[in-house]
Amino acid sequence: MTISEKLIKYRTELKMSQQEVADRIGISQGTYNHWESGKVRLTVEHIPKLVEIFGKSPTEFIPEGTVVKIAHNQDNKDGSINAFEVVVDAQKLYKDFEGSKNEIIASQRETIIAKDEIIAIQKATITAQQAQIEALGRA
Repeated sequence: MTISEKLIKYRTELKMSQQEVADRIGISQGTYNHWESGKVRLTVEHIPKLVEIFGKSPTEFIPEGTVVKIAHNQDNKDGSINAFEVVVDAQKLYKDFEGSKNEIIASQRETIIAKDEIIAIQKATITAQQAQIEALGRA
């Protein structure tokens, strides 16, 4: 399914007009229409708003086969050039990033649960100690 087809599908599922979507993004209805018709490519800067509006993953708006190229050229003192280029599949890159983010969040949740258990044990210990102190004071 093309990006244009996805935009139409997501918009109609929410029963929104092109104008409503365009207004929420902050673009003209004509620009949005061009995205849906495939006349103009969707630009990366608008993906976060589309994610928010349609409730989809950002990868839904990255065309399959999109690559990110990272190039580095360096002129050396001797006149030679060191150069390299790294090409990465944008969807895979984002999915890997999202997976890493989710792993970090899960790990932090586990840490919080473990610390909450420690706090509960310490509270119970303090309560028991306070009860012992009160009992000694009455004796």
